[in-house]
Amino acid sequence: MKSISVALSNHLDGEVTTLASCWRVVRRDGQEFYFTDHDQDILFEGNLYEAESSYERTAVANGSDMSVDNMDVAGILDSEKISEEDMRNGLFNRADVYVFIVNWSDPSQGALKVRRGWFGEVTLTDTGQFTTEIRGLAQALSHNFIEVYSAECRADFCDARCKLNIADFEVPTTVAAVFGRDSFTLPAGVTVPSQGFAPGTVRFVNGDNAGRTIEIVGWNPANRSIDLFEPAAYPIVPGTDIMVAPGCDGSLERCKTYNNVINRRAEDYVPGNDELMK
Repeated sequence: MKSISVALSNHLDGEVTTLASCWRVVRRDGQEFYFTDHDQDILFEGNLYEAESSYERTAVANGSDMSVDNMDVAGILDSEKISEEDMRNGLFNRADVYVFIVNWSDPSQGALKVRRGWFGEVTLTDTGQFTTEIRGLAQALSHNFIEVYSAECRADFCDARCKLNIADFEVPTTVAAVFGRDSFTLPAGVTVPSQGFAPGTVRFVNGDNAGRTIEIVGWNPANRSIDLFEPAAYPIVPGTDIMVAPGCDGSLERCKTYNNVINRRAEDYVPGNDELMK
C-alpha cells in the first residue's frame, strides 16, 4: 500500500492536476542523476530534476501474484551529465532507479512513488537514443541461487574458484590495424598460445579505453585479427598497448590444457537426460 500526503491526495482528487514524473538514477559507483518529463526543471527535496533530458516510458503494471513487473524507458542523451561513453562503458547497467510523481506547481506536497528497481542492460543507438528495461524488485526473486549439474565448468576463467592467475597468461602487445570499435589485428611476431585467443579477453593498458577489459569472441590466426564481444567505448587507436589473454570454453579438454582439472567446477561423468531415458 502506498501512502502520500493529504495535500497531494487532494490534488489527485481534483478535476485538474499538474503532475510530472521524475526519476532518480543512482549508479553503482554512487553518482546520482535526476530527470523529469516536465518541460521545466523541478526542484524537489533539494535536488534539481532536469527537464532537458527527454525520455518516455511504457505503462507500469502491478500484480499481486509475485510476477515480475518491468517497464521500458527510452530517451535521448541531451543531458550534459550523461555521456555516450559512460553508457557504452556500462556504467549505467544495474543502476538503481526511483520513479515517482510530483505536483510540479507545488513539489512540497511530496511524491507518489511509482516504481523502484534497477536498470537492465542499456542499449545505445548511433543516434544517441538509449533504451533500457527497469526491472522491478520481484526480478530478484526469479534468480537462481543454487547450482545445477553441468557438463561445462561453472567457474569463470581465473576467478576465485578457478584459482588460476590471469597475469600468468596475458600477452603484452599492441593494436595493429583497426576495423572498428570491435575488431582489430595484432602485429606480426606476437606470441600466440596453443589454444589461441578465443574465447579470451583484451585489456586496454593506455588510451581512452584504458582499464577496460572486453571478451574476445573471434580469433583468426591467419591474419591475427580479433573480434570483440562488444564495441569499445572509445575508438581503438593503432599502437595502443593491450594485454591479450586466452580464455576457457568450460570444456574438460580446455581445463587439461591449463593443467587445472583439479579445480574444475563441472560434472563430466554424470549421465544426461538422454542416458537416463534409456
